[in-house]
Amino acid sequence: NGILFLLLYGLFSSLIIKICLKAHPIISGIFAMNHAHFTYWKFITVIHEFGRGSLLPFTTVFAKPLVGFLFGAKMGKNIAMGGHLVDPWLITVSDNAILGLNTAILAHAITSGKIILKPVIIKKGATIGVHSVIMPGVCVGENSVVVAGSVVKMDTIIPANELWGGVPAKKLKDIEENEFISITNPNKQSKS
Repeated sequence: NGILFLLLYGLFSSLIIKICLKAHPIISGIFAMNHAHFTYWKFITVIHEFGRGSLLPFTTVFAKPLVGFLFGAKMGKNIAMGGHLVDPWLITVSDNAILGLNTAILAHAITSGKIILKPVIIKKGATIGVHSVIMPGVCVGENSVVVAGSVVKMDTIIPANELWGGVPAKKLKDIEENEFISITNPNKQSKS
């Protein structure tokens, strides 16, 4: 009965979030902590965290994209996802993207008494290396790679076919067509 309750609670939470977001979407912008939109974001986030948490026993690596979709993320096909989507309703992950183990994709930042909400877009074929952090307003271009352990700072636009890494992440090189890049050691490469 406990397992069934967790499953139903998680699915019910995702339904509540979908209804709330349909009636009143979370919008991008900068809001003071006493603004009504911040309170609404906090309400939706609490429902999401409890609902996502109740689905953890059922969330295999294969089910993570589905759970992201249930809570409002725009998810493409054939996504490999080992990370966590924070604010999924502001996140788009396109076909064949890879989100490595323990990556964090964040569509919000709280600083100086304000919350910043901005969409995050991970385009087709992009790879986000393990333990990387993607901040609000970031767009990772098609077939680009973010090296493991990197932090892509807010509002960064990574063009297609580029290798980025570091804290904060910077362009390391262009990626040639059919080139294999090791996301743990970008200096070690081979043609495939």
